[in-house]
Amino acid sequence: AGGKKKVFYSYVSAKWPITCMKNLGKYMIIGSEKGLSIFDTKKMNAVMSATKFDTFPTTKVNALLIHNNTLYVGLDQGIAKLNISGGIESIKNMYDPGIWTMDVSSVTPVRSFLVSSGKVKTYSGLSTVFKGEILHSDSSVLYSNNKEVFRFPSDITVLKSNGNECWIGTTENYFYRWDGKNATNYSIPGM
Repeated sequence: AGGKKKVFYSYVSAKWPITCMKNLGKYMIIGSEKGLSIFDTKKMNAVMSATKFDTFPTTKVNALLIHNNTLYVGLDQGIAKLNISGGIESIKNMYDPGIWTMDVSSVTPVRSFLVSSGKVKTYSGLSTVFKGEILHSDSSVLYSNNKEVFRFPSDITVLKSNGNECWIGTTENYFYRWDGKNATNYSIPGM
């Protein structure tokens, strides 16, 4: 199909299963089961990592967001925030757990972020904006603006929208197209 690929085995060999990624200029912020790392896409290596967030006991990164010069990290216990207004290069020691500002006032675990009316909102399930409404999930239930709108036969694993189209992946029932009222199921031909 064309194009080039390069595989980086260091995350696998370090036992850092990747959970999420966020692009920031020449850097890729990579969240994992063991913390996060800043990957330089020009040098093609990780330049720094965080393996502890203040006093939180676990380091699994569920979600990432960059908003108003702040890196938001969604964790099982809340949110870790880091001011990046000076750029990634200004961070001297990401291993220092004290550089993070902790916020435990949100839902837990934090698995997704949305920015609505300039404010960061957190969700314990997946979330997206579709046709001006906030969609979010809880197991197999889809909510629109906090009102239950649909129950899927299995858990929701992916919720993606470009604003005009919405696609929903599930654990056992392939995927769906959501039109705002109904879900159309699509199967993947297999053996």
